[in-house]
Amino acid sequence: SSLSIPSDLAKTEDPDRYTVSVNGYGHMEHPVNLNADIQGMNRYFGWYEKKIQDIDAWVEGLEEKYPYEKLMLSEYGADGRYR
Repeated sequence: SSLSIPSDLAKTEDPDRYTVSVNGYGHMEHPVNLNADIQGMNRYFGWYEKKIQDIDAWVEGLEEKYPYEKLMLSEYGADGRYR
């Protein structure tokens, strides 16, 4: 039998260990998401997009739409400027 995603293999090897996936797309609607126990996303508020203060609304939206998912901001900044 073949395993559909790497997370399946990881769970076969160690069912008690969390699996983590990270994407650089910055939104949960992307098809690469939700294939692991914890989903990370890279965002660059205040640098490549919007202002640093806009992160609050993004986080609140994720909490509202995905209340049972384990999410994290996995990469940020890129020499971000506070505006």
